[in-house]
Amino acid sequence: MSYEFDHSKVMAMFELKRKKLLTMTGQMGQSLAAINSRVDTGASQNSKNFQFTAKDTIIIEAPMEYDVYLERRYGIMAKTEHQLIPFMARFEEEVFG
Repeated sequence: MSYEFDHSKVMAMFELKRKKLLTMTGQMGQSLAAINSRVDTGASQNSKNFQFTAKDTIIIEAPMEYDVYLERRYGIMAKTEHQLIPFMARFEEEVFG
């Protein structure tokens, strides 16, 4: 019995799994940002979004109209980033096994 390893199929499968992981992370980050936006003074909860910037990077967007220094340390996205860590670990285990 012989087996022929097809590297391109393995890499294509890996790329699909990575995209699925990033999409799941982006959707959860978007949801958490909307939940955390009770202090959001400039944008509605529905304006939260995510987008792919590279094949291994996403950006979760939450447009706001208040002090950027305070947002960086105490705001919606700082809290969302902290809350997203356990979800990312769970998603990684689900997708990659």
